[in-house]
Amino acid sequence: MGLVNNKENVSLSNNYFIKTLGHRYYLSDLKYKNIVFEPYELSTEEYQILKKFNGTKNIKEIEKIIKNKELFKLLVEDLIRINALDFSNKKREFIKSLEKPQLYDVHLEFESKCNMNCSHCYQSKYLNTNEKFALKNIKKFADELNKLNVVKIALSGGEPFLRKDLKEICSIFKKAGIKVDCIFTNGVLIREEHISWLKDESIHIFISLDGGTPKSHGSLRNIPLKNQNQIFEKVVSNIKKLKKRGVITKINTCIHQDNIGGLGKMYSLMKDLKID
Repeated sequence: MGLVNNKENVSLSNNYFIKTLGHRYYLSDLKYKNIVFEPYELSTEEYQILKKFNGTKNIKEIEKIIKNKELFKLLVEDLIRINALDFSNKKREFIKSLEKPQLYDVHLEFESKCNMNCSHCYQSKYLNTNEKFALKNIKKFADELNKLNVVKIALSGGEPFLRKDLKEICSIFKKAGIKVDCIFTNGVLIREEHISWLKDESIHIFISLDGGTPKSHGSLRNIPLKNQNQIFEKVVSNIKKLKKRGVITKINTCIHQDNIGGLGKMYSLMKDLKID
């Protein structure tokens, strides 16, 4: 093909897995960087081709046994483009098959503590109970999700960034072959050291911003009037830092009586911030 080193045996690189859910096939990337949620869904024919990328043959040897040469060429070009191929003669098991149950993704609320007291929060009666998901239990949970062939997970609380071991928690899921897709947060506690590893691991951030002004945002969160400007500016500042470093950043908004008249202003703010 002229695109790859044909002498080396080829396999998928370590960030990629093929997961099957019933009769659907997914090329799952543990570090995907775009804003599209879904991993690459494979056709049956693409899946049968990729099964051969297991480190036992080189590209030319695989090409010889594939009937649809054009599909093979396009698929290899796509895999090269996303750095999904490894040419190191390394054998690798990368296919996880499961018929039932079929669980594609999970949203995990793993922390009860929160630094806010939002009036609309459905978790209010469970917050700040000192109950949390211990690391040993998160490890067991990740292993169970791996057995169920889960593709991705979203993390929330409470407030996830109250956990000093948040990076380690994300690492646990990654080691289990599960992509940490996003973290839900109120955006107040994000620091520079967080932004570095969020960028490295291509984790998306969902920030709750409930208005384009300190008052409209603060009223829903029961923030004292004297602190509303400070909190609002902190959240906006952290959004700017995330965007500057290339972390995909999205906004969750709850429409309520104190912000519904200012949605135009909020839209302008999000446009200025280049929200994803």
